[in-house]
Amino acid sequence: MATTTQNSKTTSRAILVIASILVLSALGYFSVKYFSEKNASQQKDTRLSELSQEIVQLEDEIFNFKNELESKDMDLASQRMLLDEKDQALKQMAAQLETARSQELARSREIRNMENRIKELQSVVSNYQERLAFLEQQNQVLAGQVDSLVENETQLKSQFQTLQEENNATTEQLAQTVQLASALQTKDFVFFNVSKKGKEKQDVSFRRRGLENLKICFTILENLIAAPGQRRVYVVWENPDGSTNTNFNDSFSGSFTLDGQKTTYTASQAIEFNRRSQDVCITYTPSDENKPQKGNQAIYVYADNELIGQGNFTIK
Repeated sequence: MATTTQNSKTTSRAILVIASILVLSALGYFSVKYFSEKNASQQKDTRLSELSQEIVQLEDEIFNFKNELESKDMDLASQRMLLDEKDQALKQMAAQLETARSQELARSREIRNMENRIKELQSVVSNYQERLAFLEQQNQVLAGQVDSLVENETQLKSQFQTLQEENNATTEQLAQTVQLASALQTKDFVFFNVSKKGKEKQDVSFRRRGLENLKICFTILENLIAAPGQRRVYVVWENPDGSTNTNFNDSFSGSFTLDGQKTTYTASQAIEFNRRSQDVCITYTPSDENKPQKGNQAIYVYADNELIGQGNFTIK
């Protein structure tokens, strides 16, 4: 009987030991798995941050080489080498994003956003490559024609003048295209009546007596071609009779040059443009001497000597 009891105790101890070993093994396994997954997550976040920083660096490099491409000291071969280098860098970045997608380093939306930014940069490089290819083709045509025109001086001068005019016209057209593409644009005009206490009410129709301060808000659209930096935005409030609503007494209004002529503005504001979409709001207080007229009111916004947007509201 004593031997049976002793054997039972020995068996119980063995079971406890085995159970303890199993519990410790499970704890060890899940601890290793937790820290492994945590480390993998940290690595994914780090890699995603690195990819984002590399894209930002590529954006800066691509928009900084515009002056290099247009430098008179850089020949077409050097321009081609510079463009090919940026094109290859973008392809490598696209491949890295594809790898990141396959390895599930980030959510699909984050990868898609970065891929869209790469496509925008590739579009910029592609535009310059097309321009360069055209210039290279023009140079080949010029070289071939010069060789054939050496025999006849009169013919050489005539054809060279024609080619020079065509080249100037092409350069001017390209410059105009770049200028048009770099012009700022606005959308989503909204208007607020701001009381003296600062209470704002959005509407498209305001009572003449109740309008104390007019707050004009709009969105400047993203433009990756336009140069970043400070801009001054001018707002012209045109009354129904075509005159400009102004308040010179409180220093809201003034004049600016538009197409070589002085133009009166209602209010203005300096902004810091960073190529990205941004919201702008300008508040204006009508003077007692120039109360708003009843009827449809037109708002025009100017920047960089260009009309960049317009909106409308009503005074009752």
